[in-house]
Amino acid sequence: MASNVVNFPCNIGAIKGLDCATFAGFKPSVNQSFVCVRPVDKACNRRLFTVRASEKHDIPFKKTGLSDEECEAAVVAGNAPEAPPPPPRPAAPAGTPVVSSIPLNRRPRRNRRSPALRAAFQETSISPANFVYPLFIHEGWCWTIFFSEEDTPIGAMPGCYRLGWRHGLVEEVSKARDVGVNSIVLFPKVPDALKTPTGDEAYNENGLVPRAIRLLKDKYPDLVIYTDVALDPYSSDGHDGIVREDGVIMNDETVHQLCKQAVAQARAGADVVSPSDMMDGRVGEIRSSLDAEGFQHVSIMSYTAKYASAFYGPFREALDSNPRFGDKKTYQMNPANYREALVEAQEDESEGADILLVKPGLPYLDIISLLREKSPLPIAAYQVSGEYSMIKAGGVLKMIDEEKVMMESLMCLRRAGADIILTYFAVQAARCLCAEKSLMAIATSIWVFWRQEFSGRVVTSGCQLVAIEIGNPTLAQKLYASFVYGKFTRSERISLWDDLRLFASSLTLPWLIRGDFNIVTKACEKLGGNRIHSDSHGIIIDKVMEEVGPGLTSVLFDNDPSNSTREELHAAKAIY
Repeated sequence: MASNVVNFPCNIGAIKGLDCATFAGFKPSVNQSFVCVRPVDKACNRRLFTVRASEKHDIPFKKTGLSDEECEAAVVAGNAPEAPPPPPRPAAPAGTPVVSSIPLNRRPRRNRRSPALRAAFQETSISPANFVYPLFIHEGWCWTIFFSEEDTPIGAMPGCYRLGWRHGLVEEVSKARDVGVNSIVLFPKVPDALKTPTGDEAYNENGLVPRAIRLLKDKYPDLVIYTDVALDPYSSDGHDGIVREDGVIMNDETVHQLCKQAVAQARAGADVVSPSDMMDGRVGEIRSSLDAEGFQHVSIMSYTAKYASAFYGPFREALDSNPRFGDKKTYQMNPANYREALVEAQEDESEGADILLVKPGLPYLDIISLLREKSPLPIAAYQVSGEYSMIKAGGVLKMIDEEKVMMESLMCLRRAGADIILTYFAVQAARCLCAEKSLMAIATSIWVFWRQEFSGRVVTSGCQLVAIEIGNPTLAQKLYASFVYGKFTRSERISLWDDLRLFASSLTLPWLIRGDFNIVTKACEKLGGNRIHSDSHGIIIDKVMEEVGPGLTSVLFDNDPSNSTREELHAAKAIY
């Protein structure tokens, strides 16, 4: 397999009881799925090395020119080497016509000719602080023998889940905060038994959303929590308001219910209430109700220009909130209308809205730009479920580059004038912006043992390996232990086990062991990762000497009477 150096060789610092060696990473040929790591010093018996997801380099690294010592000696002797000659002008391909230079006073391409210049003149920027992360929550109980909480995948939105409010939600919020996303918006999946024509569960102060808010505020006081104010998740009719016998959505009666819902959310600790119902006059009434109850500090993000769009389909599947009859065209805006958005914006401003939102996002860039030009208020854009799912589907089918299209679409929303973006890509995009793909999405850490030296494939974008070769006297053979960072959600961890089984089938059988979470946490934090949490789903918990993962055998530290294996692993972890 042809390989070329993609990382500078690096000397690993000394570890007590372990020798040092220099390692280099090698990029595999096209269609190869393994990244080989080989020692420069073959004679070393005990080695520690790190495998990271490497950036691609087109030119192999090689040393050229004089060393620092040689240059210094030449200068002292008065024989300083001359500067290299200017490089020759690159040759044009054969057949290129010879023409006179066009007399242009301005050539815009001059400011685009290098990455440094393009970055210097970039007009629009984007950061994790611009993202609000929409999260679906449900009661989440799975009545099994272990009585655990379950995160349910949403079929039409790959990578999204209905999160159990006690554990899955907290884990996902922690993951978002670790990449700089500190704003979320909650959407509840309400049991059918609690749905009524008047949506009374919406203002139940012990309902799902208020409980989730209180839990999150207790754990993360500085988290910014947006809430959805609308009746459709709580209505047996699936509409945003109370439905009259003749099918008409009752405006003023619905607003009365929405005011009680907003107050209940504010009382639980919501920072921003977000009426998405599109009833007339609801912003002013909600503002008055909040102020009357002492919640003058709670902001209102109004869904100012919410269009009756076909892009909402996956969202309604996620919450099971499709209208039981008819559509929402009598209260949501006509996609053909442009000036009407100004009417809605002027009304919301006059009634006390703090933020104006446009939904959907990318198909309505003109509306975002219009509101940005006409209003001094912050503008929000909602990159809705249909936009998300189309990009995901295109990526899966290899029709587009998912990551590049994701980032371009978000940048377009910012360029059009959005100050904040509600997007299901929040965490994924934040990882790209932070350039920390190899260390973000860390949820739990395990040791993976191999019977022989191995080639390590980077198991997902959020994985990093730290491997150490150890002599184990009881097994009369060397062990190769990999420090693997895993994932947050149960389904992601199962995917990780599937990837590890690929190792077993193509290389050698891995042994897995549960690590001491106190020790592993310290090591992870020093490597730049985020906090480790004990696993509420039962795959990994804060214990040792038990089997981990489906169908994989564990090796026990206590099988080593001399404890030398344990001591050497602890010594290895201590340096990080």
